[in-house]
Amino acid sequence: MKISHIVLVVTLFAGTIARAQSLVVHAGHLINPADGSVAANQTVVVEEGKIAAIGTNPKAPSGAEVIDLANEWLMPGLVDAHTHITMNLPPAAPGESYWENYLLSESTALRAARGLHNAELLLQRGFTALRDVGNAGDYADTAVRQAVEKGWFDGPTIINSGKIIGPFGGQSHNYSPEHGRFWDYEYLDGDNPAEIRKAVRQNIYYGAKVIKLVADNSPFHYSEEDVRAAVDEAHRAGLAVAVHLTSDEPTRAVVNGGADSVEHGYYLTPEVLKLMKEKGTYLVGTDFPLEHMLAFGGIADLNPRTAAGMILQRLSKRSEDWRKDGIWLRCGRRTSRRKSRGHVLRFPTRMEEGGSSECRHFARLDAKRI
Repeated sequence: MKISHIVLVVTLFAGTIARAQSLVVHAGHLINPADGSVAANQTVVVEEGKIAAIGTNPKAPSGAEVIDLANEWLMPGLVDAHTHITMNLPPAAPGESYWENYLLSESTALRAARGLHNAELLLQRGFTALRDVGNAGDYADTAVRQAVEKGWFDGPTIINSGKIIGPFGGQSHNYSPEHGRFWDYEYLDGDNPAEIRKAVRQNIYYGAKVIKLVADNSPFHYSEEDVRAAVDEAHRAGLAVAVHLTSDEPTRAVVNGGADSVEHGYYLTPEVLKLMKEKGTYLVGTDFPLEHMLAFGGIADLNPRTAAGMILQRLSKRSEDWRKDGIWLRCGRRTSRRKSRGHVLRFPTRMEEGGSSECRHFARLDAKRI
């Protein structure tokens, strides 16, 4: 049995849902990642885009479209909890970065077109839901989500964040005043609780379904009070809050402020991870396999193979602590690009490739908490 065959089945199933209100899928084998079991000769009933029943002979609505997969394997769709489908980072020369030039040279319309292309690629590879967390120009992510929801294009369920909210300057550094506030195309400045609340409301107004903050990408970090303002505003609107973090002290403030997830968290200590467990905060790991590090080129100062080895060592050391302490994990890929295609979609099959061990644990999570 090849994984590609399973993913193909998921894709056919997910792509058909948008065209039919009710589906009856007869599966030769049904995989349940929650307990690792496989059940034979199962029928899945889908109504209004949601699974209504699973069993050997569940009641099916009249007039439902029937899909016969009696000789195939069926599994739940994959979920990417951290990605940026409207952007790709081309390989850069050593010591150079295309980041700022890239953001300034592309229109929102082009970013939306790329997002639709990548959404289709992701669905074809078995991803039926994703969380798109910023860097989408002037709300291209909302346009992509709306186009998919209207059935104009095939794509996964998209939970988009709109513009990233952060302290002055977004994630840019050390630019002269003559350049102006070029980051406004990608970010919303929020330098106190009132500004942060306004930024959250703006994102909600323009179609965000999750709120994204960046808390420690500059010398001025968000305080617990700052984060609590965002959380209060977002939660009252029924939205979760995700926060870009890599280091310990800013993460303490974010977790105590009530954020729902910490994005990246590369260098968090066991003490902070335990605090996240106590508060019910997810860790969304985005550690790169070697293939992605090579694609990033000059964006990172480290040699790609050296960096991938460091990631592997860190993950190996921390994975046992995660399992022991019961840390809630989500799996994210971030983004990168091959020369001729969109996202690098191949997941590493061996830890020696520098892959994320949390991806293996991810399939066992309670789907209601994703």
